[in-house]
Amino acid sequence: MFLGARLSYIFLFIFLFLEPLYKYCEYVLHFPRINMSLLYFGILIIIYLINIYNYNKIKTKNISVSIYLLILVTLVQVVTFPWASTYSSNGVNLYLTTISNTIIKYWLFWFLGNHIKDIIYDKKFWTIMTYLWIFLVALIISNALNNDIFGIILDGTGIYLMLADSFAIFSIFLFSRYNKKKYQILIVIISTICLVALFSRASLYCFILTSFIFLFKTNKVFFFSLLLCILSILYFGVSQEIIEDRMFRIIFGGADASYNMRAEDLSRGLEDLRNDWILGSFMGDVENNFGKSGEYIHNYISFWRQFGILPFVVFVSTLIYYFSIITKVWFSSNNKDRYVNILFYLSLFSILEIISSRSFVYPYIWFSIGGIATYLKYAQMDDKKI
Repeated sequence: MFLGARLSYIFLFIFLFLEPLYKYCEYVLHFPRINMSLLYFGILIIIYLINIYNYNKIKTKNISVSIYLLILVTLVQVVTFPWASTYSSNGVNLYLTTISNTIIKYWLFWFLGNHIKDIIYDKKFWTIMTYLWIFLVALIISNALNNDIFGIILDGTGIYLMLADSFAIFSIFLFSRYNKKKYQILIVIISTICLVALFSRASLYCFILTSFIFLFKTNKVFFFSLLLCILSILYFGVSQEIIEDRMFRIIFGGADASYNMRAEDLSRGLEDLRNDWILGSFMGDVENNFGKSGEYIHNYISFWRQFGILPFVVFVSTLIYYFSIITKVWFSSNNKDRYVNILFYLSLFSILEIISSRSFVYPYIWFSIGGIATYLKYAQMDDKKI
């Protein structure tokens, strides 16, 4: 196996297990802070150097489109550093924090997509990852049960988004890889319970929608039984406590501070976009909000706001093209094609999130772009018809 694939193993292990676990310990158990971005940067440099030679050997049209888009987005961020770093009194640190989720993780997830075929079929790796997933489940549920509410208490911090997204993706990796229906159903049910405790509604509902499509394809009997149970519960009524719970309030209506704040961010962001719609303005939201970060548009229109119309159009066009192809292949393939399953379900989850609630700092969609581009390369090499 190539060294690049082994380093992608390491990145996947850190991303799915080690970083979420340590972040939890940092915020709940007051462990000292570790800068994971430096570790990611080191992994990225080594993978990049290794792949320069391989890219020149196996370059195809599909790989080229995705990598040129990444290069363009990276250059925009590098060139705008002199301005972006002045938008806040803590501008340099804020800029470095931002690019750790954009430049560094965009590329790492793209390379992970390139090497995912090697990782998928490593049985020993996924056996270890299954036990680690079970450990995370036990940690999440035990902590949630020990609190006054069924949830992870993080002292008011916002890392539940990172914890929930990474756990949801971890779970999708697992149920996409296993072929036995009983394990798949078990992973879906347990993961849904854990995501309720992790307090991110976007992660929860996007995971549920992805799981519904997965179950409809693989186990229609269980899917329709589950759907009937949900409809029966809604018909006969649910308790007022559930209706008012933060995780379910958005379904039943009512005041919601988080939703209102995001609506305000969207309104301000669209107004800013009217002034910078051609070239965009990387971290311009920080400048317009007097050095305050996090008030960007909470969907992927923010990609347009940050990078301009050309990268946005190329990104959307590329993603639509890739996803339409992998959907066609998934629809016609059997349920045991792990390669196609992981690409489709991870892409579906990520697309649902970037449409509904995740901004340009959400890097996981680049796994889909890199992974599907590489799948098309293999398909061309094998003379497959897609």
